[in-house]
Amino acid sequence: MAMLTETLKCTGCGEVLPATTKYFSRSRAFKYNSNLSYRCKRCDKKRRDDYNEKHEAKVVAARKVYYDVNKDKIRSKVLLKSYGIDSEEYDRLLCLQSGVCAICKRPEACKRRGKILPLSVDHDHATGKVRGLLCTICNRGLGCFKDNPELLRSAAAYAD
Repeated sequence: MAMLTETLKCTGCGEVLPATTKYFSRSRAFKYNSNLSYRCKRCDKKRRDDYNEKHEAKVVAARKVYYDVNKDKIRSKVLLKSYGIDSEEYDRLLCLQSGVCAICKRPEACKRRGKILPLSVDHDHATGKVRGLLCTICNRGLGCFKDNPELLRSAAAYAD
């Protein structure tokens, strides 16, 4: 990595900045005998945004194709990053619960864009530990009660 005393001149805006990853993205081109891009992050972002705006239909189509081809990979990354489980663990939980919600014992019924949603991963917000899979309604209900067992017991007693 470049030393803090080195600088690079951005070819986009002409600004001279410290040659660090704070100001320049990593590059595979190895411009200027470093591993940093020749444009600063601000200029890179502006260039990307301008391109995306100018070619919106093309960008949207490319993203859709990428998503369709990599749906399982994306799902695994989101599950791993959000809950610390991969898609295999999700599928194992789904199988253990027979494909239904851990609370109401019914399959998911909520739809988005005409497709039934997958069951939501329920987790303890304090510890991050995964508890099970819930339908959208039960997940929202549990969230409204702030995962507080006392409030849930009080609500159950009230409903009786």
